[in-house]
Amino acid sequence: METSHLTTERLNKLLEMMDELNSESAVIALPYFAVVNPSEVGRLVYRVQAALLGAAHGDVASGAEAVRIWLCEENLRTCLSVDQISHLQELLLTALMVSSNESKLAVVKTAHAVLAKNLDPAKADRLTKATQLLLKRTQPDQVRFGTDGEAFFSLVRAEVLRMAKTLLDSGHVTSEELQAAVIESSSDPLPEIRFALAN
Repeated sequence: METSHLTTERLNKLLEMMDELNSESAVIALPYFAVVNPSEVGRLVYRVQAALLGAAHGDVASGAEAVRIWLCEENLRTCLSVDQISHLQELLLTALMVSSNESKLAVVKTAHAVLAKNLDPAKADRLTKATQLLLKRTQPDQVRFGTDGEAFFSLVRAEVLRMAKTLLDSGHVTSEELQAAVIESSSDPLPEIRFALAN
């Protein structure tokens, strides 16, 4: 969408449509509107928060993607205050722990891109603890084999392992638990786990 189309009128219509349809999936567009509607940033951050901490898988995934777009694209990030950036990062840390199993992959991917790859040393300890907990929750003995959940959990675990490796490589994290998980992943029976750190 061209910048000239990102008007307050269109933003209001989009927000009204989201209310009418009870759908937060449109939140992916909100960071783009924020750039040309700076007075609306607070309201848009609230909408992203509602999606990211929502109950529906589609809403959470859309909220996570909106956070990734907002914080990873420099021209969009500049419309946020330091406090708003910190708030979105805190939301991601919360979502890592409270999101449903169905939403976990989208949240972990975003946390990896937003938090681990641009690690704030002040958040390193909390992100490390969250990563350790996710590794425990995605152990093979936590999954029923032969179900769709098995494939899904292995994808989540692969992404968590990538995040663990990124944290260890940052120089701000030393965790024997993460190091052991990364080393052991090379001999995991599941191929997506085995090759997680090769890509």
